[in-house]
Amino acid sequence: MSDFFKIFLASITAIFATIFVFGLLSFLSFIFIMVSLTNESGINVKENSVLLIETEKIGGDNIDGSPLEYMDFNTMEINKPISTPRLISTIEKAINDDNIEAIMIKYDVQSSLGLGQIEEIRSTLEKFKKSGKRVYFSSTVFSNTNYYLASVADVIISNPKGYFFWNGLTSQYMFFGDMLNNLDVKYTAIKHGKYKSAVEPFTLNKMSDASKEQNTKLLGSIWETLTQKVSESRNISVEKLNSLADNLSIYSAESGYKHGLIDTLMYADQQKDFLKNEIDENYHYITASKYVDAKTKAQIDKKESDNKIAVIYVEGTIIDGKSGNGNAGDESICKLIEEARKDDDTKGVVLRVNSPGGSVTASENICRKIELLQKEKPVIASFGNYAASGGYYVASLADVIVSQPNTITGSIGVFMMKIDVSKSLKNNLGINIETISTNKNSNFMSPLSGLNRNEEIMLQKSVDETYLTFLGHVSKGRNLSIEEVDNIAQGRVWSGKDAIKIGLVDGIGTLNDAIQLTAERCGLGDDYTSYEVYNEPSSFFEFITASTSVKTMLMGSKVEKFAGKSLMKQVEHLTSILENNKNIQATIPYAIVVE
Repeated sequence: MSDFFKIFLASITAIFATIFVFGLLSFLSFIFIMVSLTNESGINVKENSVLLIETEKIGGDNIDGSPLEYMDFNTMEINKPISTPRLISTIEKAINDDNIEAIMIKYDVQSSLGLGQIEEIRSTLEKFKKSGKRVYFSSTVFSNTNYYLASVADVIISNPKGYFFWNGLTSQYMFFGDMLNNLDVKYTAIKHGKYKSAVEPFTLNKMSDASKEQNTKLLGSIWETLTQKVSESRNISVEKLNSLADNLSIYSAESGYKHGLIDTLMYADQQKDFLKNEIDENYHYITASKYVDAKTKAQIDKKESDNKIAVIYVEGTIIDGKSGNGNAGDESICKLIEEARKDDDTKGVVLRVNSPGGSVTASENICRKIELLQKEKPVIASFGNYAASGGYYVASLADVIVSQPNTITGSIGVFMMKIDVSKSLKNNLGINIETISTNKNSNFMSPLSGLNRNEEIMLQKSVDETYLTFLGHVSKGRNLSIEEVDNIAQGRVWSGKDAIKIGLVDGIGTLNDAIQLTAERCGLGDDYTSYEVYNEPSSFFEFITASTSVKTMLMGSKVEKFAGKSLMKQVEHLTSILENNKNIQATIPYAIVVE
């Protein structure tokens, strides 16, 4: 009887604990909803305001995850990052706001902006400057890439003892071939494309000549764009910029100031008096996260149009199923495309792609929905940091493709891998494998056995057929012959700038440029409203648990600080490849992190 009561009491305790946790989450979610519904349009933008952009608060294109992830439980405030598209719109709004006198960008070392994001923000800041308003940039640490953003500013400010390294771009890659051989683990790579090198980290101990060729060309193209634009903004020749990099002449904020790359050196407290002299004695800061919801007089006076332009995001690795945890699920995206197709008020669609690729099946499903949509409405593709392999696949049929010059795109090729750990288990752990099958090839995709010649031929045939399907989509969408596409494909990555020259991209442009182009294609003039479409959680529980756990997020940030962003990105990318090793994949060769 005593055991019965113990079990009974334990069950009752568990039930009450569950109710308490669910109730707490429900209460916190209620708080979030109430805060979210607060009318931010009543924000008062004072005269002589300075729009403050804090780079660590800038997110990607599509900010997903549970809202509770961004809750500061000390202040009960929601610190959700501002997406890059919303930041761009915020800057453009400030151009015509008489109360906004200038922009101050404060760059944090924890920021992780991609080159596509930087390019888009930079070009919008140039528009802001042309309106007669000034841009200030402040940081304690300058690198090649964040200086590219800084160079657009009228005044670049650094802490007197700040760091500055101007030494050219680099990108490093890890190869596990020798390690796997030592462990008796065998990977068989099945691919189509001379440059399709996503399998190389698992099969080689160094970069292939073809991969080295494409990555050297890509990095050189990006560096050329950076130095040319920095040269134009700072009135320093490209030759001098390269000389400074080659000779390591810039190694501190003081040396950057000496060579004219930084305008002034001052501490944070001195910046206040500096801005008072530059702008007004009574200047005010308004953060981008607050100003994004403020309504200007022009916005209040403007009547919302019934004509809609939908912006649909494909961000992250393309996977089968639903979107989440930074991945783009075909089920979720196809649903959004179908809803836009059926909505009579939606006149056109912008497909915003910021993806290195992923599942071929998922990419094909999204591509099919775009094909059906395109029969009824214009579709314009806009590329962010990445639009490569599967990322290019989903956009290949768009009417027009616009990109940033430093977008990493192309990589038109496919692959799959087969792992065999049977020898490793036997030699290292003393585990022997016995197999019973009903047919000759029943176990051919098992990780506990290798491939025979017939099985390898079959897999190669499957990969080749998938590659031809990929080529067919690009051929149709880009109005090129299969042979022409094959010559520029083969898994090769290109910069956005070089992709224009070979016909994979139509022109340079931001997301807002793509929206305006869509409106033109629809014949709407200025009579339209753009809107972003997202997948809503299907249940309250999904609303609460929609993102990676906070613990995982925090642990990831700690590891990244220790190991470095480049290493972490490569590990994440390679893990994604391994998780899908039984499927045909279309993804970029490496996690290309330019530093």
